[in-house]
Amino acid sequence: MSFFTCNDPGLDSEKKRIWWIDITCLRSLFYRPNKPAGIQRVVLEILKEVAFQDDKETCVCLVYFDSKFPGFRTFSWEDVAPIIGGVPQRPHSGHEKSKHSGRYPESGMSSLPNKIDWLPKQFLVRVNRVVKKLFTECCPTWQKENTKSISNNHAWKHPFRNGDVWMNLGGWWDEEIVEAIASIRQVLPVFDSVTLIHDCLPLALPEYTDPDTAARCRDKLTALLVGSTAFLAASENTIADIRSYMLPTVHEIQKIPILKIRFGTSKLEAFEASDSASSVLARYGLKPRNYVLMVGTIENRKNHVLAFKAWRSLYMKYGKSMLDLVFVGRWGLKTVDLRAQLEHCSYVDGRIKLLCDVPDCDLAIIYHMCRFTLFPSIYEGWGLPITESHAYGKVCVTADNSSLLEAGGGLAVHFNSDCLTSLLEALEPLLFDDTALAVHETRLKKNYSPIGWQQTWQDIVRSIDTIQHQTKNDENG
Repeated sequence: MSFFTCNDPGLDSEKKRIWWIDITCLRSLFYRPNKPAGIQRVVLEILKEVAFQDDKETCVCLVYFDSKFPGFRTFSWEDVAPIIGGVPQRPHSGHEKSKHSGRYPESGMSSLPNKIDWLPKQFLVRVNRVVKKLFTECCPTWQKENTKSISNNHAWKHPFRNGDVWMNLGGWWDEEIVEAIASIRQVLPVFDSVTLIHDCLPLALPEYTDPDTAARCRDKLTALLVGSTAFLAASENTIADIRSYMLPTVHEIQKIPILKIRFGTSKLEAFEASDSASSVLARYGLKPRNYVLMVGTIENRKNHVLAFKAWRSLYMKYGKSMLDLVFVGRWGLKTVDLRAQLEHCSYVDGRIKLLCDVPDCDLAIIYHMCRFTLFPSIYEGWGLPITESHAYGKVCVTADNSSLLEAGGGLAVHFNSDCLTSLLEALEPLLFDDTALAVHETRLKKNYSPIGWQQTWQDIVRSIDTIQHQTKNDENG
């Protein structure tokens, strides 16, 4: 299989295959210079691999959903370059602007005006909810007109054609993406849509996610199933969850294939000079190998509460000899109680440190210089913090739930999920016994085999080829 990337493929009739990657979930990165979230990171890493494909057989293009269009607009690789670190020059088909082309943010993609960027994001989200609720309750006609059925063949605009493949690599519940795809597939019978399901958290454990996201996932599930040719997943646990929480809702279409792909691991570049590393650590108040690192958004599902309880217990036992625990990430969902507890105990007398918006080069050094890492999450679709820790040669202490066992690959130190006693038993030897830690580090160094994002893209290609081959066999059979 060979590929090339282009900006306006619909006008190039000689190309037999066009694959569209939906980048709707990346829209926030074009409005504000935030670090990408978990799903966004996966999409960006895959795009980086696709962007530098040099072969010429299948055209890989970008598209995003614009609710004001309404439908899908094409998006150029040059415009996505700033958030993936540059792309090579793209071939053009001779028409720079087609009727389906657009740009962020001029295209009308929902965004907040720059004049109110200073307002807290949570405040703006709440205002949006209140306004939507008022319209819904006071204007039933408006509500009825804006509730689109997947069976009414709404005139969604799109650049797709029979034989094309559309893939959503994250955020399928956003906007009206799945409703539009389900409708388009009724018009284009030979049009494959492939969706990467990162996890089933909104359906399996809705108490750990945003209520609006959980409600949207439930409401859009039927449209997703009707409009999907196949699903992709990064772990056996997620595949099992898809079968448990998604497919049983529509009994007549339980034959949707679910194919497993492998997620790559990114290792950030760091300065090699020891004096540079020491100065970086000093800037954050850290000392080499004198802290344990926990990377990820600070939210209830990631279980920072359990980490806090463990560190408070260990500090009471070991006092000033206790190592630091470093949280790297932004505050997320349902953390009011955790914030209050940390503040009331002065972050366990300074033994817990919170670092936000750490540059990648600094984070690489913080990874290199930590003693080991901690990831006590309640539920994950994969477990990138585990594989990233292993990429730096650092042992990861993690829970034994969901996909974390699979991500650990037999090289992580697992404890009973959400059990403080079990976590303490896993932590103490690694904190204070250099020999015990060295045994795990040696085993990790000997047995860890990194997977790159190029292999992730190859898995996606293989999966789509498998799907299309099976479709042809079914048609011929």
